[in-house]
Amino acid sequence: MSLISDIRGALQLQARTAAGFPPDNQIDYEGKPFSPTIGTPWARMTLLNNSRQPFSLDGLSKITGGLFQVDLFYPIDKGTADIDVVADAVVDAFPLNRNLFKGTTRVSIYYAQRAPLLQQPDSIHAPITVSWRCFPN
Repeated sequence: MSLISDIRGALQLQARTAAGFPPDNQIDYEGKPFSPTIGTPWARMTLLNNSRQPFSLDGLSKITGGLFQVDLFYPIDKGTADIDVVADAVVDAFPLNRNLFKGTTRVSIYYAQRAPLLQQPDSIHAPITVSWRCFPN
């Protein structure tokens, strides 16, 4: 697998450990077809790798970093209590300075934060952003 695939896998696996996270058949993964079940909570996970910088004086070692976006969508008729609980659990699944591993790839978490809830015509959307860095071997 590629470094980016390993990073994506480590972050996705960690997000799914959050209590109440939607089941695998209600997760929109990048590069796979998906249609949410109407009236059911679902999640979208997106990897945004946005930097690759030299880490050593010789320039051979690089830091890869970026953001991991977890978007939760809950039916509007359910109110905000359930989505708030799960969004907080996702943030808690990514504590500061936590190291995640996929094979030999180590992904370090810098922060996780929630944005305000967004109301859409048929759902409530909770955006969660996780900042990460990877120091590949």
